[in-house]
Amino acid sequence: EVITINIYHFSDLSPELRERLTEYIANRFTSRKTINKKYSAYALKQTCVRELGTPIEHITTQCFMEAMIDLGYTATPVPKRDGDWFFNVSV
Repeated sequence: EVITINIYHFSDLSPELRERLTEYIANRFTSRKTINKKYSAYALKQTCVRELGTPIEHITTQCFMEAMIDLGYTATPVPKRDGDWFFNVSV
């Protein structure tokens, strides 16, 4: 049985997973001038987690948002959905 640990902050990820997440974002997305309201952090993270396959450390939406900000993206809260964000991102 695999025990999954929710990781709420980007800085709390293992160095290996932090690097993999950073590379995923850098290779997958580009920034744009305006906020893209088609894709929320939750939606973008779901695809990321499937591709990275992180069975022990689970990347939370908060963690994903912090990684995006760390890479220079701007986040704005999704109205009426606490804990989710939109970014100035092209997918």
